[in-house]
Amino acid sequence: MANQDPNGFLLDNIVLSEEDLKGGITQQQREDIRKTKLSPGELLSDPAVDSLINQGLVLEITHVPSSNTISFPAFLTTFSDNFASSWTSVDAYGRMDSMPVYQNTRRSISVAWDLPSYSVMEAKRNLSNVSLLEKFLYPEYETGDLGASTIKSAPLLRIKFGNLITNAETGGGLLGYVAGVSTSPEIGDGFHVEGSKIYPKVFKLSLEFTVLHEHNLGWDKNKKFRGGKSGYPYGTQDSSNTSRGEQTQDKNQSAPTQVQEARNNATLGSGGMMRPGGPGYTS
Repeated sequence: MANQDPNGFLLDNIVLSEEDLKGGITQQQREDIRKTKLSPGELLSDPAVDSLINQGLVLEITHVPSSNTISFPAFLTTFSDNFASSWTSVDAYGRMDSMPVYQNTRRSISVAWDLPSYSVMEAKRNLSNVSLLEKFLYPEYETGDLGASTIKSAPLLRIKFGNLITNAETGGGLLGYVAGVSTSPEIGDGFHVEGSKIYPKVFKLSLEFTVLHEHNLGWDKNKKFRGGKSGYPYGTQDSSNTSRGEQTQDKNQSAPTQVQEARNNATLGSGGMMRPGGPGYTS
């Protein structure tokens, strides 16, 4: 019998019974389940989640030391990409202003997302993934001959989200580290209860990711930007990738005056806005 939707949303890959979960279910079987014709009001998977997954819109996080990977449907609530240049100042005798000395430019990405669940089985899976994400903050150890443990690898991560979080050279995930991961149940949405255990229906997660670049960055003597094959940072090409940056500006400045005026008249009305009956207006 098809699962109803008491929470207002459904998640992908919901199995039909506990027996299916225990015995395992193939990807083809899941596809067949999703294609099953249901009566109105009955759904086995959330079309919004299916759409995100089918388009590859997932937040993929890999723990580099262990090679474990988690993928979350991209229900993003916050995305912020921060670039910060570091400078020091040097004072010189008789000089009114300090002399700035450039140090570096660092990039950090803040991401927050929601992780909903439809059934108790999906809530268990979500809790398992959240637990694994929290474990990603721990390093890899190795044990010496005397039984002492030493750190072998730091807990570096790779994060991939479409073209917004991507390695401009390889197209894979960005390498970096996080200072911490925040996970909090959305208490107002309630819990799934099974015996003495409770499983949040919705998790809210967030992290701040400091990027460690694996390719050259900056401008070369030919005025081209060194930032990966596909275009840094978002996989898009611009004038800095293909030609000297000032060429685009020169072409704009060399355009005939009447052409520039025609462009202005076709796009701007009185007060800089399109107005009925004004130049460039089309009903």
